[in-house]
Amino acid sequence: MANRYSRYELKPYQSMYVDPGKVAVSTILKKRYDDNKLNYDMLNRTVGSMNVLEGDEQLKDNMINNINGQFEDISATGSFELAGNAVSKATTDFMTNDGLIAARKSYENYDLEKKTKAQLRAQGAQVLFDQEFVRDDQGNLVRDENGQPMMRDIASMHKSHYQDPETGEMVTSVYEPKFEQQLGYDEKMADLVANISTDPVFQEMGQLLKTGTHLGNKKVTRIVDGLMSTYLSTDEGIQQMRKLTQLDINPETGETYTAQEAQEKVKSQMMSIAAKQVGKGSYSYQKNPYWVQQQNPSLVATTSSNVMENNKLLTPASLFARDSEGNILDHEDDSVMDSVLVTGALFTGAAPFTGGLSILAAPFAMGTAAFVDWLVPGKTIFDEDGNYQFKDSTFQSAVNRCGGDPECMGQAAEDMQMRYDNLVQEVGGDVQMMSQAQLLAGRDEYIASLLMNNPEARQQFNSDKEFIQHITKEMENTQAQVSKVYQGDMEYIKDMNDPKSKHIYFTRGVHVRKEDGSFTNNLNDAVDRLADVHGVSEEAIFNAINNGNYNWSGTIQQGNRAGSNLITLNVTDGDDSKAIQVEVGNINEVQGLYKPAEELYEISTNGFQGQMEYLDYYDPVDQSQTIGQVEYKYDVLRNEKGEKIGPPGYYPVVTYIKKDSSGKIIEKYKPVQKPTLLQDFYDQAYQSAVQNNVSTMPTGI
Repeated sequence: MANRYSRYELKPYQSMYVDPGKVAVSTILKKRYDDNKLNYDMLNRTVGSMNVLEGDEQLKDNMINNINGQFEDISATGSFELAGNAVSKATTDFMTNDGLIAARKSYENYDLEKKTKAQLRAQGAQVLFDQEFVRDDQGNLVRDENGQPMMRDIASMHKSHYQDPETGEMVTSVYEPKFEQQLGYDEKMADLVANISTDPVFQEMGQLLKTGTHLGNKKVTRIVDGLMSTYLSTDEGIQQMRKLTQLDINPETGETYTAQEAQEKVKSQMMSIAAKQVGKGSYSYQKNPYWVQQQNPSLVATTSSNVMENNKLLTPASLFARDSEGNILDHEDDSVMDSVLVTGALFTGAAPFTGGLSILAAPFAMGTAAFVDWLVPGKTIFDEDGNYQFKDSTFQSAVNRCGGDPECMGQAAEDMQMRYDNLVQEVGGDVQMMSQAQLLAGRDEYIASLLMNNPEARQQFNSDKEFIQHITKEMENTQAQVSKVYQGDMEYIKDMNDPKSKHIYFTRGVHVRKEDGSFTNNLNDAVDRLADVHGVSEEAIFNAINNGNYNWSGTIQQGNRAGSNLITLNVTDGDDSKAIQVEVGNINEVQGLYKPAEELYEISTNGFQGQMEYLDYYDPVDQSQTIGQVEYKYDVLRNEKGEKIGPPGYYPVVTYIKKDSSGKIIEKYKPVQKPTLLQDFYDQAYQSAVQNNVSTMPTGI
């Protein structure tokens, strides 16, 4: 610095250093590094934390791998200040990736679906089709360690962007909610089956005439059958079938319901709803103008020589006149009425009142055929080909058009079947509980039912008449095979006939056919009728009962009730002595033992129509049981190997089904023909009664 003593003035030092700008560059590069690294990290976190469906995880992983691939060299050298282009490209790839765009939208829809389902469930609604069962490559259910079928969300299987394996093109598919709210199945069924109409009732009951309306179980069943297709075409029906076949487990099989099983389940549900209407209707009673007291009681079926006449078999051939060799005539003949009178069975009127078909014309006294105005002697019943000619022209036209095929005949077949059901509804569907006159009045309905319910058997014959004669023979053969009275062993007879114990309790039910052809099991009515038929006083019969003047003559396989006692009353009336045989009901334990035989026999006497079940075997160890399902099939007689050994006919066929203690089906066996099953049932029942000593009970009078 210069002063007053300085000779020179010194100037400040001027540096010659030139700044290359490294600090500024470093600052810029550092900022670039920080920004690029931050954007890289943020991009990774954004992709990594993005919510996608399980099936779209691969799309997210691919994007993460794509980003990391672009930054592989930069990450290795740490040169993020040079990663501007890479960050920009990676960000653009992420924002414009079709797969991820679809995946984000899919998850948004899925999230909205979850919230909507939660709201529905909070309101008590059931959500369907948001899950499905897990299955292996063979289509079998995959089960957890507890044996329960595993389920997964439908959304978990969705892929929003994938390559079509056939075309090779990329496909974009945004997830749409798949769930449905369960519809009201019961409500829809109830709406469809509401207000089933009753049918008119016109029935003679001796001196009374019963009229009114009634809704029976068989009509309800037919209505439900007819409405099944309608229900299954509704939104409720379609959804319920999908639910049963896709989401519900059949407890008997452990698998989802098959289409057939699902339809049976739906039908059962609809039937239970419709069945609430069964029994509705009302009746009124008035004096019967057609009642005429029968004048010849000696022709009543219950006689001392043949108590089995109480169960006189009614067959299709019973409704036609026959020649001396038993062949059905082609034309009407008054002789068919002789059989009606011999049974002591006046018309009691269970035939349907159709309005179009008059079944009552004039009082009975005017002539044997007067109450069926269609019975015109000489009128053709069968055409030249031997086929039955129905009086109902609509039904006959349907038969001609369709060759007797029930499905083809449609409404005409349904109407005729309904008329048949009305015919037998008052006797619980058992034709054999009708009088022959009742059945004769409904001959059209009875023959139509036999033909429509036996189409395969009918095809084996050249004509309706051949089929009717054959099925009659089959029914008669079945009855003949099992028409048997068990005599018992000596100890059994000695016990039954011990006069001191009075084992036979007559007020259990003395089965006697009355004048009008119906049965009575009232002791007083029976004694009154027996006295009238056999020409002895009621007092004499009561004395025989009270004094023990009777003996046990056997156990009846058939009669009014299978397993009844055949009792011979030794009646003394003054100087007159008679042995009168009557059928006396057994105790309930015996009747229960005979129930399978009775059910199967009823199927045979109803024209081999129907099915029954019985317990074949019970295993006390594992509490499993084997059930036999029985129905008659028209086939040749076969041995245990299935080989033909005899002529064609109706034979019992059994399908055995084994169930565990919970009722779940373990095994179902191949159906097998059991020709002697009915007689086996009777024999087993009798032997069980003897071995368990339930055939006797000292009750007294």
